[in-house]
Amino acid sequence: MALIENTFFASAYILLRYEEDAIQVADHASSIADKAIKLKGKIPEKSLQKIDKMSHLALTVLGDSVEALLRRDYQLADKTVDDAENIRTLEDDVITAMEKDRADDLGNIKLALEDIRRTAEYASDIAEVAMNDTIDEVTEKHSANRRK
Repeated sequence: MALIENTFFASAYILLRYEEDAIQVADHASSIADKAIKLKGKIPEKSLQKIDKMSHLALTVLGDSVEALLRRDYQLADKTVDDAENIRTLEDDVITAMEKDRADDLGNIKLALEDIRRTAEYASDIAEVAMNDTIDEVTEKHSANRRK
């Protein structure tokens, strides 16, 4: 029982330390919903699939960054930061496709895409914190393996 309590409190402490990033992610989610409600036209299917891919990446990066932080997993955090770097390319692909299709409400869509990208960037920040928090452990482990 004490281990469960300690794990719970440790997890709560870690998440509270990064409360600002979590609040920013929630703000972006709210902003995306507001922009979706304001859309007047239909988004072309091909562009919608690209937006879905971008959203999926942002959510995956967010989930992986929190998992890396809670598990103190340097490798997952490092992979998460690398994955997050792909978000801007996806955003550019969506904008290019939307402009090519002459989509309605391009302004609101671009703002929503920015919110999705910023979510991934905040997630990347969380993963970087996980890396910084665990670098000493990784270095010690590597040094111990070299001594063997």
